[in-house]
Amino acid sequence: MSTLTEAQKRKIHLPYVRAATNCISQSLLMAPDAVRLAKQGQWADALRALPKGQCGAELSTLIGTHDQLYGAGTGQTFFAGPYISDLPRALGNRLKGEFERLAAAEAREIAARQQEVARQEAAKRVRIEEADRVASLYRDKMYECTTNQIVKLVTSSEGAEVLATAALTICSDEVANAAKAGTAKIRIEYPDADAVSLRAEIETAIRKNVVTTAVQAKAALNTPRQQVASEPAPAPVTPVVATPPQVATAPVNAGPAPAASPVRECLRTMAKAREGKFVNREDLVKAMLDLCRPEIEGAARSTFLKDDKASLEQTRDKTLQEALLEAREVVGAAN
Repeated sequence: MSTLTEAQKRKIHLPYVRAATNCISQSLLMAPDAVRLAKQGQWADALRALPKGQCGAELSTLIGTHDQLYGAGTGQTFFAGPYISDLPRALGNRLKGEFERLAAAEAREIAARQQEVARQEAAKRVRIEEADRVASLYRDKMYECTTNQIVKLVTSSEGAEVLATAALTICSDEVANAAKAGTAKIRIEYPDADAVSLRAEIETAIRKNVVTTAVQAKAALNTPRQQVASEPAPAPVTPVVATPPQVATAPVNAGPAPAASPVRECLRTMAKAREGKFVNREDLVKAMLDLCRPEIEGAARSTFLKDDKASLEQTRDKTLQEALLEAREVVGAAN
């Protein structure tokens, strides 16, 4: 080999160098930890992450061939020096395209996962909105039934608890449907919520509201007509069943009604809480009405109990229109 020129020796040795480097690059792609480190430019750690003995035959041939060309012992010196020093560059050139392909595939996978999450969230919102409309319909139908029954029974000598029990019994189908719909809505929002305990809390809240309606009815019956207008009965509380794990209910008023309208107080509170979150005033008004729906419903039923000349549905529509005007007035004052 001593008769060969340096250029000839390099030409003979180069294929063995390339074979060893190709083997290392392919082995690296098969080791996820090594790929991760290599993509971060940590080549020394990436090589250490390869399984022991990888590409041993190719490296032995590289070293042995160098010994034959340049003399015994030169192969190990070449491997530990020039070869290892240049290996990160050589691997980087070989793996650049593959790393770009892996990065693009990972980006597509992340985008696909994000799109799927967004699709599921959108579908969930649709289901929640549909369930909320169903729950609202059943709730309104239930309270219309219980209120009508209390109006029919209020002249009896029985107390509010007995009247409420009777109304709930007569309207048992409506109560069951409302409780079921309310529970179903919460379970869509919070799949891990316990259906049995939620149902029990909703039914407890319903009973409290019906008892409140009965108390109002008895009070209205015993109040002279001329005093009714100046002494409004407290509004019952409709259960808010959208925030688990417990169904929130406002406390039942046991004493005289506050000087300010519960509806107006609620609208003021919600307008302040939502301040800055809505650019469009009508969007803010709509949100206020949605959040104050229990107070509006309670005011409608209270008015109906005092003067049943109009139907409960008519009274509810009138109260909602008054609340709409009130909300717009509050928003106008706030701005």
